Amino acid sequence: MYKNENLKPSAFGSSLGARALTALVTLQALVSVACGPASSESEPPVVDLVTPNGIDSLCADEPIRFLATSRDLDGMPTSELPDSAIEWSVFGGADFGTGHSVTASFPEGGYTIVVRATNDEGLFAEDSVNLLVQTCPDGDSPPSVTILEPSVDSESSEDQYAYDGFDDVRGQWYTDVLFVGTGEDFEDGTLSGSSLQWSTNRTDVQDGTLGEGRNATVRLYSDSCFGTWHDVTLTATDSDGNERSAIRRIFVWTLC
Repeated sequence: MYKNENLKPSAFGSSLGARALTALVTLQALVSVACGPASSESEPPVVDLVTPNGIDSLCADEPIRFLATSRDLDGMPTSELPDSAIEWSVFGGADFGTGHSVTASFPEGGYTIVVRATNDEGLFAEDSVNLLVQTCPDGDSPPSVTILEPSVDSESSEDQYAYDGFDDVRGQWYTDVLFVGTGEDFEDGTLSGSSLQWSTNRTDVQDGTLGEGRNATVRLYSDSCFGTWHDVTLTATDSDGNERSAIRRIFVWTLC
């Protein structure tokens, strides 16, 4: 994990007043911007910063997972750029990671985080988010949350996530996936039951709520023969209402 021990807040942070620096984290996702040299034979890629997404408050020196998705418009409909094509940086500062998923921590202050995706032609796109990181008070720390199974994000077209069947009533393909996760809180101990909630971002194809508790076998649907990406989130909530989330990206698919 990259830890920004010597990193100074960006101009975003230094321009904040005292009241803003004592506020909870403010996240504002910006619109992706496609940039790069013009080309009549190639299109810029697409990149979206998935998380952090404006829900969680962030603590100084807390490990933060940054997740982005990419799409190569010159490839197949499901083509992602390789991890080596995805770069993360602090605006006006240092790079801190490469790949669709990276983890980093920051001292107190404000930061603009930028993710850039570059294709083989040198065309690139960027997305960004503003972070305000604060020192969390003692006795009110947020829980930690981990998705144990599946242990890593999937690649496209993995055998274990091929469609299990077709739902004639819904008119959709589906794959059943077992998820296992855990949540721990300094004050509450091990979290369970309704304190752990599973959900998917693909509310355009199914209900976003998938289940609760440490273990959940969920049915992920797709309305595309080529396949569908699901960002499955496990959200842990402690007795003080503090939340933390972990995300696992799963691609369900079949051969068309």
